[in-house]
Amino acid sequence: YGMYAGGLGKAWTRESGALHVYDFNVSANFNDRLYLGFSIGAYDMHYKKAYDYGETYLGEEEGQFYELQSGNQLYGMGVNFKFGTIWRPVEESPFRLGLAIHTPTFYELTYRTGAALESRVWSRELGEYQDASIRTWDRLGGKNMERRFQLQSPWLFNVSAGTTIGGKFAIDAEYQLQDFSTVRFRDI
Repeated sequence: YGMYAGGLGKAWTRESGALHVYDFNVSANFNDRLYLGFSIGAYDMHYKKAYDYGETYLGEEEGQFYELQSGNQLYGMGVNFKFGTIWRPVEESPFRLGLAIHTPTFYELTYRTGAALESRVWSRELGEYQDASIRTWDRLGGKNMERRFQLQSPWLFNVSAGTTIGGKFAIDAEYQLQDFSTVRFRDI
């Protein structure tokens, strides 16, 4: 609880969640000059947030209050593919060139939310307190609000060149491009 200009207030928020990534890889080596790799990434996402906010009025308005509670969840799965190659153009040299392409991660997600508002307000017109209770759960026939959608992250491209010096030092130059014009958000 904390003080504010008109009375007492309370607030708390709880969040938890994770994004689990599982990569399945295959690679090949051709005469220590050409290396190829392929990966499938599987994503498992879950996130929860709950909060409660309320105020109680003091002074002339004593006895009036409101409290808002809300719970939110985001969960779903995604998949992406990664391709890469490293090429050593000169057999005796440690110099190498690299190329990698990552497809977008294609997510299918569900957002679920619900809220409740309780209040007591003094009505000058009626000369009495008016109580209100609104719950999305009740308004939706015992269900939470739910929205399913698809999200596509950007493509990623990477080129690199590198070498080792004296078998002790490595030097590398890399350029990476993410094409954010390929991001997509679709309602299911």
